[in-house]
Amino acid sequence: MTCNNKLLLLSEIFPPAVGGSGRWLSQLYERLPGEKLVFTDMVESCNDPEYVNRIPFDLLETGGFSPKGIGNYFRILRLLRRATRDVNPSHCQAARVVPEGWVLYLWNRFFGGPSYDVFAHGEEVNLEAVSEGGVMSSRQHRMMARRVFKNAERVIANSTNTASILRQQWRVPGEKVVVLNPAIDTSMYRPADDLAAVRRRLGWENRFVLLTVGRLQRRKGQDHVIEAVDELASQIPNLLYVVAGGGEEYGRLQTLVANRGLGKFVHFAQGLSDESLIEYYQGSDVFVLANRNVGADIEGFGIVLLEAAGCAKPTITGCTGGTKEAIEEGVTGMIVDGARPTEIAKAVVKLYETPDLRARMGLKGRRRVLDSFDWSTVVASLDFD
Repeated sequence: MTCNNKLLLLSEIFPPAVGGSGRWLSQLYERLPGEKLVFTDMVESCNDPEYVNRIPFDLLETGGFSPKGIGNYFRILRLLRRATRDVNPSHCQAARVVPEGWVLYLWNRFFGGPSYDVFAHGEEVNLEAVSEGGVMSSRQHRMMARRVFKNAERVIANSTNTASILRQQWRVPGEKVVVLNPAIDTSMYRPADDLAAVRRRLGWENRFVLLTVGRLQRRKGQDHVIEAVDELASQIPNLLYVVAGGGEEYGRLQTLVANRGLGKFVHFAQGLSDESLIEYYQGSDVFVLANRNVGADIEGFGIVLLEAAGCAKPTITGCTGGTKEAIEEGVTGMIVDGARPTEIAKAVVKLYETPDLRARMGLKGRRRVLDSFDWSTVVASLDFD
């Protein structure tokens, strides 16, 4: 096939592979008008749209200056160039600065490839506390990222917080940085038609339900919400904290619940379908993402806060990273210090004791995502030419 003026995305992580950035980019590209191509990693089985192409990444070494890394990157670039031989992508986008951005940099810099943008999500570009780990703890990765950013046409940040990191820590010129907040489909994330029926199906009829959705990671703060639940159990005897998601912290969180005797107050839910997850949002009373910084690991935005607001739920979130941009303090939710379980507990008590405030915050949160964070609004504002 011969095509012209196509936008090309290179993203190692893409559904059905699990990953927030991959899922967001999938939803974005699904809605983009015009010609487009996506190149992503191989998976065992999937039902891809026609514009999605799969190539083996097999990145055993992501350092771009080591012999093995050089071989890996040029292998991917060779596959990409071969797959686009009869295609003329006018512009490319990298899901992350490393590794995808390095492939597009090599293509553009040494082989006359198309200009490119880079998406930045927050934690992967944060240089603070790099000695404690993270993508940029590698000196090679930092050297690669500087070259990728310097040569990029645009760097697309998911929040103003991420944009500040790019400008202040990487010295990316302000005119090159574009903020593109995540968005949701408000026709999917919406209040329940019959809330009582949803709560009956979930077995939550007589419970005051806190919900957290997301990967089980320290930065997302499920551990500190559990500690807050320990404080709250005597004040709110019908309290239930639902932790939806899987991840590396699962065992530690289970141990924390067991050690504190909170089995009847905390429920873990993993492997939920999209339909079930929406019912969890709809059936809850308050959504909590008590994020905190853990070394260089930060929460870039927190799309789950928008999903909860779409279902007209008040939200509580941490004061670090980009999550503050996902709510309007005192209007759609509350901002707390996610490192302090007592602050989380106080916010929960306030919302528990004032159901009118919960309802107002939920309705205003729904209105806010309809106005500013619905996919139709976001896509209409884009200019990827």
